[in-house]
Amino acid sequence: MKNLQYDIFDALNANHTDKFLEYHTKYPSVFQKFKQLAIDAKNLGHKHFSARGLFQVMRFKTGGDLKQDGYKYNNNYTPFYVRLLEKECPEFVGFFEKRKSNSDQLIKAEV
Repeated sequence: MKNLQYDIFDALNANHTDKFLEYHTKYPSVFQKFKQLAIDAKNLGHKHFSARGLFQVMRFKTGGDLKQDGYKYNNNYTPFYVRLLEKECPEFVGFFEKRKSNSDQLIKAEV
C-alpha cells in the first residue's frame, strides 16, 4: 500500500513540474518580472524577502493585463521561480526562505 501511495504522489509531482515548465515556456515574462522585483528588493537593502510577496506585487502591478491575456500568476509556481532565480543569480541563494519542494529537482534540469 505504501508503494502505491508514493507512486501516486510521484505522478502528481511530475505533472506539477510539467505544468510549470509549460507555463514558464509560454510566459517567460513572469520570471523576468519576478527577477526584477527580487533585484529591486535586494537593492533597497533587504537581506531576505518573501517570494510570495513578490508575486502579490506582480499581481497588483499587472493584474489587469494578465486577466485580459487569459493567464494568472500561480502561487504553486513560486518555489520553481525561486530555484530558477538562484540558479541564474547565485547571489540570491538564501534571500528567500525555502522548504523542501518538488522544484528542488529543477535546479538540476535545464529550463
